[in-house]
Amino acid sequence: SLLLALLQLAACVGFGLLGLKMLGLTSALRISERLPFAFALGFGFLGWIVFPVALAGGATQLPLALLLAAGLAGLVFLPWRGFTFPARPQGVFHLTLLVLLGFVLLLYLMPALVPPADGDSMAYHFARVKMTAQNGRLTFLPQAVEGAGPMLVQMTYLPAFVLGGERSMTLWTCLSGLMASLFFYRLARRWLDSIPALLLTLILLTTPAAIYGTVSGQVEIRNALFVMATAFAVIEAKRHGSWRWALLAGLCAGFFAASKPFGLLWVASAGAVVLLQRNWHKPGFAFGLAALLAGCQWYGWNFAVTGDPLFPMLFKALHLSDGPLWT
Repeated sequence: SLLLALLQLAACVGFGLLGLKMLGLTSALRISERLPFAFALGFGFLGWIVFPVALAGGATQLPLALLLAAGLAGLVFLPWRGFTFPARPQGVFHLTLLVLLGFVLLLYLMPALVPPADGDSMAYHFARVKMTAQNGRLTFLPQAVEGAGPMLVQMTYLPAFVLGGERSMTLWTCLSGLMASLFFYRLARRWLDSIPALLLTLILLTTPAAIYGTVSGQVEIRNALFVMATAFAVIEAKRHGSWRWALLAGLCAGFFAASKPFGLLWVASAGAVVLLQRNWHKPGFAFGLAALLAGCQWYGWNFAVTGDPLFPMLFKALHLSDGPLWT
């Protein structure tokens, strides 16, 4: 189970490394930042690509295994020679923080090894994945919020569940949630020394939202990956006037929108920052196109089935008639 979860993590890194290479942004990141940044991008892509595969009836072992294998191929772009081992602890306080970090990570692993007990996860986060696996395909569930909402993050649970069972899925949620803290640590290291960055990461790891969400199907801590990646990319896009960074920001923002309707506000916020610069045309177009491509799937599916992309929030505004889906 753990091996399958680790292989899926590696596949996400591979997809992300390939994406960074195609965008020509690999060299713009420090070597130590490439792995967490690649995971954030690859994690979003995995959820994005599983959607059409599952919709076409590919929620079975062979298609999903081939999908992960394709991601693992991207590891050829991993800078193996550039990685260095962490330096020795800088005194007693640093060593104490590392020991605390190991203890906290152990506490995260424990609930990942037992059956899920979170109400929301059993009601729809994991239940939706199980239903899709049983049907062999993704089917529309006309249940407001829980059934018809965007579920890009939950689509990443599907390969782990289909290929490795429930324990692989819970281990995957644990690992993917912890990657948000790793991303946070690497961002903090841009401006801080190891000790304050590690202290901030420990604070993040021990907040209720992180503890509750990392080892369950809750999407917020994983959406934090997209938020941090978007914010970093928007800053770089403004600093360099780069359409490449703007495109990356649009992808990550779109992945957030495809995971939760609240992400639509994040797309608008990040897009406004991209547009509020002197030469906004290329970055603005790149951001908008990427956000639309990354975030439109679930809303387009809702529109095709119900006529309301935000089913059922716009039913009255769009003057849709009553029917079996909504009255």
